[in-house]
Amino acid sequence: MAFRKLSKPARINAGDPTISIGLSGNGRQAFLALSRGARMLLGDPVAVYLEWDDEASLMRIVASSLEDPAAYKITGSTSLISVTRVLRDLDLTPRHTMRFPVRRDSRLSVVADLTPLVEAPTLRTVAA
Repeated sequence: MAFRKLSKPARINAGDPTISIGLSGNGRQAFLALSRGARMLLGDPVAVYLEWDDEASLMRIVASSLEDPAAYKITGSTSLISVTRVLRDLDLTPRHTMRFPVRRDSRLSVVADLTPLVEAPTLRTVAA
C-alpha cells in the first residue's frame, strides 16, 4: 500500500469583507454571517440593521445600537444573525450557502450585491 501526501485546502481569507447567506443545518432557518473584514469596515458594531434596494438587488448593512428596534445583535466570533423572516418577506431563500463581497458605502455601512441570490433558478421557501 502506498501513501500519498494530501494538500491542505486553501482557506478563504477571513479578512476579505464578505457576507455569507445560507440555511442552518436543518434547512429551516436562514442566516447572514459577517466576515471579520466586513465587521472591521463597519467598526466592529454590537448590532446592525438591514436595508434593501429592490431595483438593484442590493443589501445595505448598517452599524447600529441595540436600542434600534430594527437592529440585529452581533454575537460571537461568527457574527451570525437570523434573517429567516427578512428573506421570506423578500421572497428569497438560498439553496446553499452563498458568499457575497461587500464594499464600503459610508463610514457605518457596507453594501452587498445579492443579484445571484435573486436570480437563482429554483428557490425553496423557508418553513415558518
